[in-house]
Amino acid sequence: MKIWHSPLQIFKYAFDDVVSAVWNRYPNDYSTHIFSEDILECRVEGNKIFVKKLIIKKGTGFLKKIPFQKNPFKSYEIIPCIEESIYDRDSKTLKTYTRNVSHNDKFMMEERCVYSPCVDKYQTSTDLKRLVLIHVNFVKLSNVIQKILLMSYKRRLKDTDSGLIQVLSEKTNMASERILNTVLVQKSNARKYINY
Repeated sequence: MKIWHSPLQIFKYAFDDVVSAVWNRYPNDYSTHIFSEDILECRVEGNKIFVKKLIIKKGTGFLKKIPFQKNPFKSYEIIPCIEESIYDRDSKTLKTYTRNVSHNDKFMMEERCVYSPCVDKYQTSTDLKRLVLIHVNFVKLSNVIQKILLMSYKRRLKDTDSGLIQVLSEKTNMASERILNTVLVQKSNARKYINY
């Protein structure tokens, strides 16, 4: 089993904006490997919000190229995954757990993310800690395949983060436009009263 901890990532956005964007990050221009996303369950218990989603992803291309006559990975074109998220209003954290739910006899990949407000109280940014677990059960090549899957995952992180930033910037730009429009309307109304 391969375990990888990513370095701490910092998003220069407020924690509440990041939480909203994480739940609404698909579709975006960087998530072409995502076919669909469906909410299976959503509930509130006390100060916690639980959301469970089914995400259908495109399979990893390299798995289909393994040179064996009876390559079990050739049929892995579609990988259904479950994403469970827990938003805790008391501790101000969002924890997500994403794992594949099919082909578990051959491989298992799980991503755990913890989003929290930046510890520096003078910044409005959000910290992200990521952990990935990869386990492959394929005779003598398990270790090699685990390494390749981890490399592939690391390579795609840039697109994952870019997609989230795209959703965040669209969300904050819309909020900025709404504020600007409100100010312009109020300014226009003030002029009407002054000229009256």
